Amino acid sequence: DPDVLLNLKNPMTGSRGLGLDNWQPSSSFSPSAHCSFYGVTCDGESRVTALKVTNVPLFGYLPPEIVLLNKLVNLTIACDNLTGKLPAEMANLTSLKLLNISHNVFNGRFREIVRRSTLQKR
Repeated sequence: DPDVLLNLKNPMTGSRGLGLDNWQPSSSFSPSAHCSFYGVTCDGESRVTALKVTNVPLFGYLPPEIVLLNKLVNLTIACDNLTGKLPAEMANLTSLKLLNISHNVFNGRFREIVRRSTLQKR
């Protein structure tokens, strides 16, 4: 999960983004260092279960690699100025229970994401 988070950072911050500054590779060799990144919550096995990033100056998009966080239960990326289409791969986030993408500038429809995920079963 640490590599996935670091790979998400560049597309989400874009060329003007200053957010997610503390998402940096760890030199401590701690397998759970990424669990102290801003907005990240992990389980007992250091797997990312929540990504809650709100009101951060992001100027990019949500990349399809988000699906690699396959233990994600809560994805809250609100008021962040993200743009583009939501990746269809998000439908494969089968553990996802809460999705808050409000106050961004996403375009397109995400009905298929909800249809194929556990979000509709609430």
